[in-house]
Amino acid sequence: MRMVRAFLVGEQDAWDENLGCLAGAYRCTIQESTRLSPNMLVLGREVCMPAEVIFGSASSVPSLTISNCN
Repeated sequence: MRMVRAFLVGEQDAWDENLGCLAGAYRCTIQESTRLSPNMLVLGREVCMPAEVIFGSASSVPSLTISNCN
């Protein structure tokens, strides 16, 4: 919920329009309890974020390459 509150500072009326972006950000965030992201737990791999496709990946995860995003 902290992520939602931080994202919505000053934009309380349009919170529902941003849930997709927030969900994507949450799913790629490594969780303290599991030390894995929800994407890794559910899909068995990390997914490419739009910025990674456009600008390239700076991730240290060896299996994450632009070719895996297509």
